Amino acid sequence: MNPFSFESANKDFDAAEFDKSLTKYLDLLENNPEDPELNYNLGANYYRLEKYSEAEESYKKALNVKDPELRQKVLYNLGNTKFKQGDLEGAVEYYEKALKTKEDYAEAKLNYEFVKKQLEEQEKQDQQDQSDQADQSDQSDQSDQSDQSDQSDQSDQSDQEREFDKNPQKWLNSVSDEPGDALRYMINKKSDQDKDIEKPW
Repeated sequence: MNPFSFESANKDFDAAEFDKSLTKYLDLLENNPEDPELNYNLGANYYRLEKYSEAEESYKKALNVKDPELRQKVLYNLGNTKFKQGDLEGAVEYYEKALKTKEDYAEAKLNYEFVKKQLEEQEKQDQQDQSDQADQSDQSDQSDQSDQSDQSDQSDQSDQEREFDKNPQKWLNSVSDEPGDALRYMINKKSDQDKDIEKPW
């Protein structure tokens, strides 16, 4: 590896000129494709460019690094990359691995607790959504049954109205248990008749 090119790439990265540093890291990797330090820096560069899938791939190639401290950072950054991709379970898994290599890894612990809480809230929300869908389905079934019952009642009422027109007294005698039905029909019938009357000026 050309140390001057590596230093130049790192300088561009530190200056937030990520397109320039990316080009230099990729050039360096052509001769050293499995170099863990280079892949680590490339992963960080992709991460800054919000290319999280590429960042994950590069970080994974850096997992065989011999330096234990750098490996901790690789695991931690893989957790961050998974989180950015919406994979909360994957993020938690990598944070756990980072904490196994260093129990007092403060950043990994904070992120682990934060993402773990989000994952639990998401699971609760999913359960609530499923419960709400089940309730809506039950309400829909009840509504359909109610509509069918209403339609049946309307059909029955129509037959009852016709029977009332033919023989009101017989109808009143036959529905003595529910006199309100006949009374409501007579009131509605009178109201309909009133609607047909032309009001004077």
